[in-house]
Order: sequence, then C-alpha cells, then structure tokens
Amino acid sequence: MMNKLAALLLAVSTLGCASENDGALHISGQLADASNVTHVVAANPTTGERVVVDLKADGQADGRFEIALPGGDGSWVVTFADASKTGAAMKIATLQTGGLDAFRTTDGGAIDFGTVKFNGKYAHGTTTWGRLSRFFGESESALRTRANLDDLSLRYSNPDVDGNGKLDALEGHEFRLDVDGTYRLQVKGADVTIGDLVTGLANPTVRYMGTTISAAVPADMGMNMLSGTVQFEQNFYGTVNSNMVPAGTRIGYPYIKYGELDGNQVVGVVAAGTSDAPSGAYKFGFDTGELTFSDVAAPRMGTMSSASDYAVPFVTIRTVKPGCKTDCDISSIDLEWMRATEHGWEQVKGPSDARLDVVAQIGSKRPALSTTLTDGATSQNWQDMPVLGSGITRNELSYINTNRLCYVAVSYASDLGMKMTSQTVNPGCY
Repeated sequence: MMNKLAALLLAVSTLGCASENDGALHISGQLADASNVTHVVAANPTTGERVVVDLKADGQADGRFEIALPGGDGSWVVTFADASKTGAAMKIATLQTGGLDAFRTTDGGAIDFGTVKFNGKYAHGTTTWGRLSRFFGESESALRTRANLDDLSLRYSNPDVDGNGKLDALEGHEFRLDVDGTYRLQVKGADVTIGDLVTGLANPTVRYMGTTISAAVPADMGMNMLSGTVQFEQNFYGTVNSNMVPAGTRIGYPYIKYGELDGNQVVGVVAAGTSDAPSGAYKFGFDTGELTFSDVAAPRMGTMSSASDYAVPFVTIRTVKPGCKTDCDISSIDLEWMRATEHGWEQVKGPSDARLDVVAQIGSKRPALSTTLTDGATSQNWQDMPVLGSGITRNELSYINTNRLCYVAVSYASDLGMKMTSQTVNPGCY
C-alpha cells in the first residue's frame, strides 16, 4: 500500500498537467481565507486510500486548491488541514455541499466549488444543486437522499488520527475504522430460517442485531493491542451484558475484542442492536499511543431497523425439483434486492458486489463455503460454488441438500457506508 500511496502523492504533485479525462475526479475552488490552511487531504473510507496536496508547494495562486481523486470504489471526504496543529485540531473543516459529505469518483471529470468559506466544522462553496446534478448525473432528489445517508464517511475527517503532529497520509499510516451492522429477517416475530429461504419470504421485517465498531492498526506500528481500550463521547450499550457504560469511560475487558484482518491488528466492541450506537469521537487507547476518529455519525437504531435507507437481500434457495420444500437438492442461491417503503417492500438496484457465505453439515464435517457475486450478479449456481479450502470435495458438495444447510449470510457495502450482513440460520444445526 505504501507504493500506492506514493503514486497518489505523485499524481497530485503535478496538477498543472492533469487531464479532466484521466479518470480522476478533480475538485477545485478558491478559499476565502487560506491563512491557516496548509494542506488538502482526501480519504476514502471504503478503500482506506488517502490523497494529500500541499497548498504551499502546489504552484497555484494563494488559496486556490485542486485535488484529484482516483476513480474506483467508495466516496471521498475532503478535509482542509493546518499541519502546524496536532490531532483532531489539525482539521479546519471538511468540504460539504447541501449536506453531501462524500464525493463519488465513478465518472471522473472536474467540478469547481467556487469561493469556499468555512462555517464551523464545514466548508461550503458557491456551487449549486443544479450544477452538482448535471455533473454527477443524478437528480437533485437523489443527491439529497445520498446527502442524508453519507454522514458516517466523516469518521475519516481527522488528518492526524494518531495525534503525533504529522499528516497520516504523508506517513503512510492506514488506520481504519469499520462500523459494520448485522441483522436477521423475521416473519411474524420469528427469525427467518433456512426453510423459509426455500419456500419464500412473506413480508418480512428486520431484527437489527448489533453494530461492530473496530479499529485496524498496521502491525508495523508496534501497538500493544492487548492494552487497548475504546472511549466514546456518548453512552455505550454492548452485547456482553445489558449494563450501560457511561460516556467517557475507557472500555476494556470483557467488552473489547482483539483480532487480525488483512495483516492489520484489530480491536473493537459490539454495540447492542436495541440501542443507538454512540456517535462523536471514538478514542482507541493503548499503552503506546492513542487513535482518535472524530465526527463519527453512527446510523441510529431506528434507521437500521426500518431498512428504508439501505438495500436488503431477499435470499431464495432454488431447488432442482420445482416446488420441493424439504430435503431438496439445490440448484442455485439467488438474491433479490429490496428496500422498505411506506407502501411495503420494493425492488431496488443492489450493490455491485456481495459476499455469500454458507455453512453446511455433511457427516462429521461442517464446511464453510464462500464466494463473491460481482458486477451486480444475483445468482450463484450451487454446483459451481467454490470448495477450495472448505474441507470437502466437489463430489461431496452435491450431497449437501437444503436440510444440510446451517447458515447463509450475505455481506455487502450499504448506502450508509457500512458493511451490512444479513444472516439466516437453521436452528437444528446449533
């Protein structure tokens, strides 16, 4: 990733030669007051990438800024920073327009925000909804809806998470804060089972189970993860027990969990789905340092339970013999993406990628199978399900029928900026 970071830095150091057709999104403007701004920093919460422009060395007129954001997954948060400060104080403001906090780069191009003024923690330009609508190719209504859903992206607005007085983007520090949700569908107050995925879902509701809040720290930073605690600005309700943890308390064992993911060390907690997850600053403390993610706006419990602001996969297990209800050979596992509205569930466009995880029972074995549906695919042929590393052969896969399925889950990136996981289990397996 350091090579990728270096490439991004090089790309923005030659803005005068950049092309509006280079696939990047070029954001520019004129700061009304540039006296304290030394850098413009952009962060992509989905990929963890960061881009930084030194306004004192970019060759442009005083207060004029331009930053090129590479195309690809996710959206970007743009922060104006004062590198003479330390920690969260380094952030002067984040660029916002009409409540839109994060900017997608799918189509590339260039947009000028005009004169940009600071107002509290935000920076606002003089661009209009009409110009934004034409540029992003979305209606004003769609953009306003997106603006209501992207607040969680602001968790990456602090340019100095480790509080050492240096821009994280220039150090190559790839701190991550993941806020992930888990839920199960219910019918008439009971959790949907694997059998329901075979016979079909009838007007389900959502039972939100909890929010996993975790910080990923590069192993080469040498943090003593076992000393880790997390501190919130609001009260915390965990899943370990029902006791409320008052705001400002350093939370350790038994709430906090440790692990490793993609070569990074991870520490985190799980907030109960029956209460709002805390918002505000999240501080992860270690005996060798502290990480602060400021301006975290966790989605509220009502939002997560209503399913009106994110897509939900309705899973159908297709059987080889149509109409079969129990002990059926499997043809495929299909998804239909739905969203709850005041008129009931309505079909919507789903995410481009979704991970499908299946756990089965065959003899004494309990294989875990997984695959990723890409480019908007909504069906996985059962006989093509990958078996490498599962502990079973492809021949054994054919002996797994609907009654042998123990767990089916779909994980995906939601419109809220969270990784969401929809789970369904077979109670007979557990």
